[in-house]
Amino acid sequence: TMIDSLPSKITLEDKESVMRTKSHYDNLTETQKKYVSNYDVLVNAIASIEMLEMAQAVIDLIDDLPEKVTLDAEDDIKEAREAYEELSEEIKKLVKNYNDLVKKEEELAKIKEQN
Repeated sequence: TMIDSLPSKITLEDKESVMRTKSHYDNLTETQKKYVSNYDVLVNAIASIEMLEMAQAVIDLIDDLPEKVTLDAEDDIKEAREAYEELSEEIKKLVKNYNDLVKKEEELAKIKEQN
């Protein structure tokens, strides 16, 4: 089945195949859906995609922070922090550049102390 062809470890690159599989499932009749024994795999794949997208949005905010921190970056740094804090603990683990955010916050704090 299409669900069986989904990878066991879902990445954002798998979004198209996951959504195509969901579309095929959605087009089945109720009777046909009863024969799908691995629907939970599809549900988990969709949830993984959603979690990865939420994490990626925060990763992008952090990546977009300026290389050299100035007071002008304060709002962007706060925005990235707030977006990170809104994530569940599970999704926070997917934000691979979190330490970059912490460093930027520390740099900003030093600049604010000096002014």
